[in-house]
Amino acid sequence: MIWVINYPKNTEVHQLIGLTFRKIRMQKNISQKEVYTGIVSRSFFQKFEKGLHSISVEKFQELLNRINVSYDEFMYKHHGKLFTTDDFLVTIFNAYWNQDPHSLTNLHNKLRFSSNQTEVFLSRVALLFKLILSKESDGDLSFDFIFNYLDRISSWTFFETKLFNNIMSIVPSKKRNQYFKKAQFFFDNSKGLAAVNSEFANWYSHLYVNFIHLTLEEKELNRAKIAIEDMRISRQNLYTSERNELAYLFLKNLIRLYDKEERDQAIEALKKITDLSQIVNKLNNETYSKLVTTHQEKTEPLHAKSEN
Repeated sequence: MIWVINYPKNTEVHQLIGLTFRKIRMQKNISQKEVYTGIVSRSFFQKFEKGLHSISVEKFQELLNRINVSYDEFMYKHHGKLFTTDDFLVTIFNAYWNQDPHSLTNLHNKLRFSSNQTEVFLSRVALLFKLILSKESDGDLSFDFIFNYLDRISSWTFFETKLFNNIMSIVPSKKRNQYFKKAQFFFDNSKGLAAVNSEFANWYSHLYVNFIHLTLEEKELNRAKIAIEDMRISRQNLYTSERNELAYLFLKNLIRLYDKEERDQAIEALKKITDLSQIVNKLNNETYSKLVTTHQEKTEPLHAKSEN
């Protein structure tokens, strides 16, 4: 779980962050002087590390560079399991997929009067999905407030990426392509986070599996090919993960189903990959099996038509 605050330019980072900064600096055996020289004064820095001073975002980023820690990784270490916004997000969608409107109602009531605006936003998300499950026609079933939120955040964090992953199937095609690029940018610029967060590989592969599946369903084959090429490059730049390698091979062959000359080989490869996914991750295996069936059925009439 991670929460990264998107501070507007020239605002300040909360003073309590200094306590976490000091802990990381000392773990790395870096002296105060090595860090603050040329950025802030000695007295200011000492007070910052004691939690007595806030600091501008620009200065804070310079200090992070001195201890060689990315902004994302720092925030992950700072918030740890104390900040539960991501937990609420996961709870909402687990309740939805399990068709549990009661849990969604409870979560909505729990968060609706929170002083944390993100939690208030999530209370609206919980209510929306509760209304959908309950088939209540008198409620507001519009997703616009979610789209407005995702549009407004220029630089996504793990939170926005997870939110998009969970609602991708209902996002209009044009917006989906825009959001996919934002999510890609987050993953491609989060090497530090990949090293400290075990969820990273899961959500990275989910992003590409969901996007390419939906793109193929809309018969946007060229867009799917661009996405798989992006995945080939980005997965090499990030790190090696058995799950991501399997997802890449699966998607590459899923796309090959749409090529008449390669379809038979793709079917054979997909069977092997699906069998292997049973060992690596049972949930992925179920997803992969369903997607193979879906796209085999979609491509059969396409190739039959081309033969006539």
